Amino acid sequence: VDALGTDLRPRGDNKRSLVVSRIESLPFPDNTFDVLISSAVFDDSIYNQNQPKMLEEIRRVLKPDGVWQSLAEHIYVPIKGMKKFKEDEGDQVNVLYQKIPDDQKHQG
Repeated sequence: VDALGTDLRPRGDNKRSLVVSRIESLPFPDNTFDVLISSAVFDDSIYNQNQPKMLEEIRRVLKPDGVWQSLAEHIYVPIKGMKKFKEDEGDQVNVLYQKIPDDQKHQG
């Protein structure tokens, strides 16, 4: 399994597999990842964020049919081009989304 993390303000010494970046401008080609996981990243009450752009970037770097796991997020804008396929609520909200490939976005 290859794993890579991104963080705008990394802490600690383990930076081998870490890319410093804002989510609004991820430095990866289109369709790079099978799975993305975010945890407490979407919070515009703390951070200066462009949530629509963040969601566009998540979708852009996911492969067709790729999955995004969203943990404890505060998303206040529509999530376009993704379909929710699982949601659990416990101590934190855990939602799984799947990218809708571009050629299927307009199909009924």
